[in-house]
Amino acid sequence: MGGKIIRENHLFQEKNTNTEKAVTIVAEEIPPAAPETVTPAPIMSAIAVDNGWGHFGRIFDGSPGPDSNSILDPKTVVLYLFIHNTGAKADLLMGSASEVCSSITINDMNIQGGPGSDVISNVVIPADGTVELKFNGVRMVCNGAHGVNLGDRVPMTLFFDEYGEVPATIEIRDTPA
Repeated sequence: MGGKIIRENHLFQEKNTNTEKAVTIVAEEIPPAAPETVTPAPIMSAIAVDNGWGHFGRIFDGSPGPDSNSILDPKTVVLYLFIHNTGAKADLLMGSASEVCSSITINDMNIQGGPGSDVISNVVIPADGTVELKFNGVRMVCNGAHGVNLGDRVPMTLFFDEYGEVPATIEIRDTPA
């Protein structure tokens, strides 16, 4: 290894005798090892997603209500699911993506206003808690859906601030009346 060899000769007297011994000490200087490259362990996600389902949106001929007429909108799929955080700190759902959606927004149906005013940028998932994205509450909307049919199981990816990408599957069901 290109190290230096040191030889030393020593003379010493054995204990309780008059005998002398010669000893040669040989030591090799070894250069320090190169620092080890440590690959950090992957972060284990404390986020789990389940019970994902969705339905086609509806286009109403006026304000939604029991007496209004509507038709299904196959280009809009409303998405619901449960998000569980078993971690010690809160995380943020920042968005999501799927190959069958042109875009996916997070919407809060409790925000009043014109079209698009209910879009929000994130959802807090509390530490050791669960958030339900649900009908008439916070939900996701797949805009520009293509190739989606009743009964399909649509894969998607949710993006979290702390834990990164988490896969989910959404089952397409009948639209609630």
